Amino acid sequence: CYDFLFPVELSIACKKKKIKTVAIQDKIYVSSTIPRFIFDFYFVSGDMSKNIFEKRMPNPFINNLRKIHVIKTDKYYTQKSSINHNQELLNYKFKCIVMDFHSFSNWYSNGRTPLQNWRINADYYKIIIRLAKNFPQIIFLIKSRDYEWINISFFKEIISEMENLKNILILKDQKKWTPIETLKVGDFALAKPTSLAEEMLFINKPVIYYNRFGYPRNFFNLGEKMFANNYEEIAEKLNLIIKDYDQYNSNLDEVRNKLFYKKEEGKLNGELNK
Repeated sequence: CYDFLFPVELSIACKKKKIKTVAIQDKIYVSSTIPRFIFDFYFVSGDMSKNIFEKRMPNPFINNLRKIHVIKTDKYYTQKSSINHNQELLNYKFKCIVMDFHSFSNWYSNGRTPLQNWRINADYYKIIIRLAKNFPQIIFLIKSRDYEWINISFFKEIISEMENLKNILILKDQKKWTPIETLKVGDFALAKPTSLAEEMLFINKPVIYYNRFGYPRNFFNLGEKMFANNYEEIAEKLNLIIKDYDQYNSNLDEVRNKLFYKKEEGKLNGELNK
């Protein structure tokens, strides 16, 4: 399970039994919001998160903080892409991966969540539709954690409008569009906070975080270059990407260096064997 989902009670039981617990940071943006957890060894992705953990979860919560790169991206460098870049994708100058939030199919669960309910997710999709109409040189590839939302009647009109636009594609084939394949195909991402967005930023591709109601900025402030609060600010960043992709991307290096440690071959095994 994720590091922050590992039961604290189980960690305490492991300590009593003298069983060492080891975890690797899964999502950088939750380091300032999650409840405290307990591990003997915790591998953290970058200095920004490390500083937060040192303040929020000092020993005895986390006994040893160790540095590691975003190891989930290792396959990105070793796995060959199996997706054929057909004409549907080659017709566009840029491929934008759109990363959304999960929509609960149950109306009661939906009503209880303030950040990922149907209305808020629909507003996000409407922004994507507007962007697609105004940026015909970009194809918007919607990568969802799951695709329950396409079966929810609330989104029926939105899905219909998306299907009528040539430069929006919903990546429903999850066997084909794995996280690694998606990272390989995309040039940049427009994202709500997800671990996949962090991976894309780590492999040196730009990410624009959609910041609504101060989330995630109020919890994990990456700086102005990373956030867009509305359609206008997203469009402004897209224009900069179109104008000079390399310059836009290099301007994010300062943030990358704070968020991530550099990739080191064999780092994890070396640390575990100490």
